[in-house]
Amino acid sequence: MFFLLVITAWLAVNGAAAQSGGGHTVFGDLKVDDSAVQGIQPATFHLVLYNSNLQEIGRERVASGGRYRFLGLGNGEYEIAVQVGNEEIARIHVHVMELQNTDVRKDIELQWRTDRTPGTSSQPSTISADACNHTAANEERFKKAGDHLRNKNYDAAISLLNQIVNSDPKDCVAWTDLGTAYFRRGNLEDAEKSYQRA
Repeated sequence: MFFLLVITAWLAVNGAAAQSGGGHTVFGDLKVDDSAVQGIQPATFHLVLYNSNLQEIGRERVASGGRYRFLGLGNGEYEIAVQVGNEEIARIHVHVMELQNTDVRKDIELQWRTDRTPGTSSQPSTISADACNHTAANEERFKKAGDHLRNKNYDAAISLLNQIVNSDPKDCVAWTDLGTAYFRRGNLEDAEKSYQRA
């Protein structure tokens, strides 16, 4: 079975370079390391941009080693979902808050890795594409927290997400959502700490 894991994603703001036409640009390189596995891997990925209300506002098809670009964005919170086929495999948070029109770079690096039990067939029967593996209890909390975020019930979402990261401090997705919940509630210091942990 293959798992596609986010191993790093970083944010670099390239000065305050003004652009023509107004609005910010979020762009970056998508790199997929498939050196650890053999066989067929996806040739292209879909990157879907969501606003803070989780509405799709942009979509691009990108090959590994390619560059994506979302133009004309205002200040705010965004999520970039990486999809293979119809499956979402990772979600990356983007925070844009600049006084002048700016290019915001968000590179995404992914790695295919083999996760097989010794002695089993070398042919994968399925492809799993989850950025984090939650326990059953944390998966339920994660779903409820997502519902609370969509309904702007940030205190309830924060409570559930804190339960997740307390039981699994390496859950990068929960840390990112916790940062978003803190940000939307106006607690910028805790939001920044959560994003850094993610």
